[in-house]
Amino acid sequence: MIEQIASQVAGAVANQQLYRRSLELGQERERSIRLEAERSRLEGANEAKNEFLNLLSHELKTPLTSIIAFADLLTRSGGDNFSDRQLQHLGVIQRNAWHLDSLIQDLVDVSRIERGMIEIITEDFDLSALVADVLEGQIPKIEELGQVINFVAPESEIRANVDRQRVVQIVSNLVSNASKYSPAQTTISVAVGSNGEMAFVKVGDEGPGIPAEDLELVFDLFHRVDNEVTRLVPGTGQGLFLVKQLVELHGGEVSITSENGASGKTGTTITVELPLA
Repeated sequence: MIEQIASQVAGAVANQQLYRRSLELGQERERSIRLEAERSRLEGANEAKNEFLNLLSHELKTPLTSIIAFADLLTRSGGDNFSDRQLQHLGVIQRNAWHLDSLIQDLVDVSRIERGMIEIITEDFDLSALVADVLEGQIPKIEELGQVINFVAPESEIRANVDRQRVVQIVSNLVSNASKYSPAQTTISVAVGSNGEMAFVKVGDEGPGIPAEDLELVFDLFHRVDNEVTRLVPGTGQGLFLVKQLVELHGGEVSITSENGASGKTGTTITVELPLA
């Protein structure tokens, strides 16, 4: 009798365990279905976003290309017909058109990076000369803001194995970022060198600096430090993200140091390391 009761109890327990397990499997199956549906939805949304960015960039670049081309034409051919002030206005149009073109290209490249579609084509370049060329194009805008660039490079060449177009993007973004957050009558410091294993480019500013808790976040996509200065400066929060991604695609690294007044000093320095040739 006792054995019969024990057998019935054991059977009931086993049935209960099977029932509980079947419920768990059903719940897991439902969660899996929901997760798969959510994954498909997010993939569709991401693809729609990418298609929108491609369309947007095309629609913006078409008229912008005409603006840049005609501004260049007027500048080259109108020297005798325009006053100095009118030529200055043309220069403003050119610089802002190129800046907008750069922002659009950065937006497209962010989308391409997310899809793994950026290809790095490296060549052997003198990094010092390449950075000097980029800075020459930045000088008018820097001077317009009442700032100056201090460029330091060794007399000997720094041969680096890099993608020329992407390094132009990296340095342009760093210098533009340093300038945006620095007041007038300050210096943007740019240095090129080598530590024996990697080439490096350092870009420093005399801006308000970045709090320690935000240092690890500044390279996140669309992240912007929230303070009185940044609220007054337009920006998309994609420049430093793009810098980090492009540097890492080269096999390099990015580092940042900053003083935000706690020690009596202010300013931020970003260092990118790139492979030597």
